[in-house]
Amino acid sequence: MTQATKAQRNAWFCCMMYFLNHAWLRRHYASFDLPAGIAFQQVDAVRVAAMLRSLSCREQNRLVFQEHFPEIDSQVYLAGHIQCSTHTPPRFSYLPLPSIGYVHADGMIRQLMIAEPYGHNGALARWAQEQLRNQVLRDIHRHECGALLDLWHQESRITIEQYVRESRTWSTVTPLLLPGFDDGKHSKAVKLFLTAVRQAGLPIDVIADVALRKAPFWPGSQHPRWYYRPKYLKHSPGWHAWMRLREPIPGPLALGAGRHCGLGLFASSSESD
Repeated sequence: MTQATKAQRNAWFCCMMYFLNHAWLRRHYASFDLPAGIAFQQVDAVRVAAMLRSLSCREQNRLVFQEHFPEIDSQVYLAGHIQCSTHTPPRFSYLPLPSIGYVHADGMIRQLMIAEPYGHNGALARWAQEQLRNQVLRDIHRHECGALLDLWHQESRITIEQYVRESRTWSTVTPLLLPGFDDGKHSKAVKLFLTAVRQAGLPIDVIADVALRKAPFWPGSQHPRWYYRPKYLKHSPGWHAWMRLREPIPGPLALGAGRHCGLGLFASSSESD
């Protein structure tokens, strides 16, 4: 075998290993725009996620989901209702997307995303995209808060690309809530951050460097204390996080105790950030 042939085979092998190692990391998603003139404060990300979850769980949508996916428990996958606190079964993540990545981005929420768990085949995200299109969000008082539209804002794809493109460096837009108490100690917070990484299904050894702080990394983001939280997350320590990985991975990426409801949402950032 010639040196050229060996080099070609090695290059092919490396490419195949990269694909196999990263295919399971891919997260399929559905994405929507809100109508013109409608935007939500970033600190209300959890409230917006709750409206999106409630829409998915409406009886008409739940029945269609069960018809298409009879083997999946809609109470778990759509609603996130679980009986065992030590195990988190596969379910949708409801991710309001603050506007970032362009000159006049203000951090307001104008795009919404529903993401499958890592390694799923995209069928459930396609269901969400088709089934929920043009349906209306309602708040806890049943007031209409805008319909889910196909992407139409000029900057929508710029914002979404910031959340889903492959990158080695990521930083939080909404704060990450640690899965435990850090006792005000930065070193303990870092250990709990690594626990959050593991709980989200990512390998710890992919992380090369981590930085935690209270100050936000993105324009329009706020100190963790200002974000609305449901009762069960009230006392979880909140941090903004930056991390550099050994290899690039795609998004959407959300970590921590609030990763299914709009908190701990990361966006790709430059090496120098």
